[in-house]
Amino acid sequence: MRFIRHDRNHPYVLKLKDLPFIQTLLGNPKDDAEKEKFEKIGSYSIYLCACGLSKNKPFCDGHHAKTMQEKPEPAYIYDNDGNVVTTLEKLLDSSGKELNLPKEYE
Repeated sequence: MRFIRHDRNHPYVLKLKDLPFIQTLLGNPKDDAEKEKFEKIGSYSIYLCACGLSKNKPFCDGHHAKTMQEKPEPAYIYDNDGNVVTTLEKLLDSSGKELNLPKEYE
């Protein structure tokens, strides 16, 4: 069973060229052919699961399509097959006090 609150219904996208360690990892190109190869590597993106339903975590496998019509506020409880079992309008701690979780961009 998975307990998920959706602030996102799409994956996080990491562009390799924007990662600080890529330049260190690749070093400096020695010629135009190597420069072209480095630029091609930098153009790749990695898609990371943000919905919690991917069967290939941490990578996105497209299961977020199931979440497109879901509201951001309730918490959704899914079974192991990725089907919604129920939703919770409020999240409570063990003492019954409501939890206020930050939104994705806060």
